[in-house]
Amino acid sequence: MPQQSDINLVHTITLVMGDWSHDGHSKTYNAYIKSNLDVKQIQKAYEIGSKAIKIDLVEDICADYEDQTLKFKDFKKFIDAGFLKKYDGFNEDELKSIKNKTDLEYIDTDLYLELYLFTVFCGSDKFKYEILENPDDTNIDIGGYGLFS
Repeated sequence: MPQQSDINLVHTITLVMGDWSHDGHSKTYNAYIKSNLDVKQIQKAYEIGSKAIKIDLVEDICADYEDQTLKFKDFKKFIDAGFLKKYDGFNEDELKSIKNKTDLEYIDTDLYLELYLFTVFCGSDKFKYEILENPDDTNIDIGGYGLFS
């Protein structure tokens, strides 16, 4: 999905993919967005969007350890909701899988993130965001190194 710039992107949000609770493999990837919606509004829009699309990305896609496949029957729900009109970041193998209606053998963090953001948009067409490519600009190092020794 293309990034959507807007002067009212006042909320900086961290989206955590992977083992966010650190009770399993503890591997995570963080994506950062600026958004016009706050955390609660995004979560509510996600709930509405997942009901509209008829799939809960968080619960149903890549939910188990080493589950990196996107079943075509699940992806079709996103396609039917208009995902392909919003996102054009597919590689050649993914495009073949879509054309042949086969499972995507490997879903990466970029595609997963875009599916999540699309779901939020389906729940609130007012949702605007910008993916932060350089999230370090949002952090301030305040010291305290010795706190964790």
